[in-house]
Amino acid sequence: MSKEEASLLAFLRCGGLYVRKKLDHFVNYMSHMIQWNDIAWQREMIHGTLFKNYDDVS
Repeated sequence: MSKEEASLLAFLRCGGLYVRKKLDHFVNYMSHMIQWNDIAWQREMIHGTLFKNYDDVS
């Protein structure tokens, strides 16, 4: 492996870690914003996901 390839690989590895940390931070932030233990919210989400195409059928 050449010096340029090694430096590029190191750069990509650090960039991947940076993106992963930012994504983890965002997921943690969103999980605190949304109240996952709210039963009514969970029921609404499940109903909207599973039955969204059946509500329009008469």
